Parts: sequence; C-alpha cells; structure tokens
Amino acid sequence: LTTLILSSILYIDLKKFENELIVSTKDDTLKTIKNELKQNVELAIKTAKAVINLEKENGKEEIEKKVIAVLSKMRYGKNGNGYFFAYKWDKNSNYYFAFHGVKKRLNGKKTDIYKPDIKGKVFRAKLIEKGKSGGGFVTYHYKKPSTGKVEPKLAYAQLLPELNWVVVSGVYLDDINKKLNSIITKIDTQISNLDRSFGTLESGEIARLYGDAGLSEDTITYNITGVAGQSFGTFLSKLLFVAIILFIMRVKY
Repeated sequence: LTTLILSSILYIDLKKFENELIVSTKDDTLKTIKNELKQNVELAIKTAKAVINLEKENGKEEIEKKVIAVLSKMRYGKNGNGYFFAYKWDKNSNYYFAFHGVKKRLNGKKTDIYKPDIKGKVFRAKLIEKGKSGGGFVTYHYKKPSTGKVEPKLAYAQLLPELNWVVVSGVYLDDINKKLNSIITKIDTQISNLDRSFGTLESGEIARLYGDAGLSEDTITYNITGVAGQSFGTFLSKLLFVAIILFIMRVKY
C-alpha cells in the first residue's frame, strides 16, 4: 500500500510538471511566435500604405511596383529568414501571387488557391479568407526550403485594402519544437527505497507526450535525495539525468 501511495505521488508530481512546464512553455512559445508574426505582417501593411501614400500621384501599376520592391526586401527574425508574400485577385475571382519575397518567379503568376496540402487543407483559400475577414492564423504543411522536407507551418494573413492584396508571412513549426526540446529542466525531490517505479512512471509519461524517441539527452535532470534500490532507474528515458545525492552516485541513461 505504501509503495502504491508513493508511486501515485510521483505520478501526480509528473502531471504537475507536464501541465506547468511542458504545456505552459509550449503555449507561451506559440503565443510569442503568433504575436511576432502578426506584428511583422502589420508592419509590412503599414510600410505598404506609406509607400502608397507617397506614390499616390502615380497610377496603380506604378504604385504596385514600388510596394513590391519594398516588401520583397523586408526581412525579420534572428537569421533574417522571415519574409512576406501576397495574393491578389481579379474581378473574375482568379487569384495570383502579387509578389513573393524569396521566389521572384512567382510574381504575377496565377495560383490555384484550392490546391490542398498533404493533409487535405486548402490553406491558400484559408489564408485569403482570414486576411479578408480582418486577419488571422492558418496552420498547414509545406516543403521547407532548407531541408526539402514537408513540415508544419504557421502563417498570418491580413488584407491590404488599398491594393486588394492579402499579405502573408509564416514560420515552420519544427523550429519551435526543436526549441522546446532544447529546454533543460532541473528538479530537486526526495525519494525512498519504496519508490521503485520512479523511472518507469517518469519515462512512461514522457514517452506518451513525445513518443518513443523522447527528447534530447539530459533535457530533465533530477537531483534525488534519499535511498533507492537497484530498480530505481528501470526503463529510464534517455532524456532524464538522475543524481542520487545521498550516495553521491550519478546514473545516466
């Protein structure tokens, strides 16, 4: 009975850790990414409007050229790899790329906004819908240029009414997951010789959250004070680094 009670306490502690650290950190990270995406698109919109105001004496075609020239060069992010693109449409509801920040060959090219991604989402149509309705986020899957692999992506779209464009920018979510996986956590706790299922409970919950691969090695470090039997670290995930302080023994799996 004592063993079951202590094991339950450890499980509850792990659930608390999951809710307060993993979930909270992911939510905070996504919230930050969304805020940055929205702010950068809004900045692009404001920049475009400033150019339009300066070029208002010129015709629409000339104004569009000026806006494209400016927005195509705009970059953001730590590595300067954030860019913008935009969709436009004609009176017959044909859709085109107004411009693309890194794929200049797409400028003015017609596009099928109902062509789905590998998951069946018509993301282009969704982006345009969100943009026209005041701005919003869309997640979809797209080939990442740096790896050639299809990855999940988050994008924000907003209408530029002066030109009837929907301006868009996005970020690949695999970069966010890598950032989350790099988090290093240290936990201090007590343990007794009755806590024989410690490693199994901890690692089992990690496997449930992140799959068989788990996280990067040493993502979580436990500084354990007390005594423990030889089965203490049974089935311990590779991401857990455990130090049993009382015995001054460090066990790494």
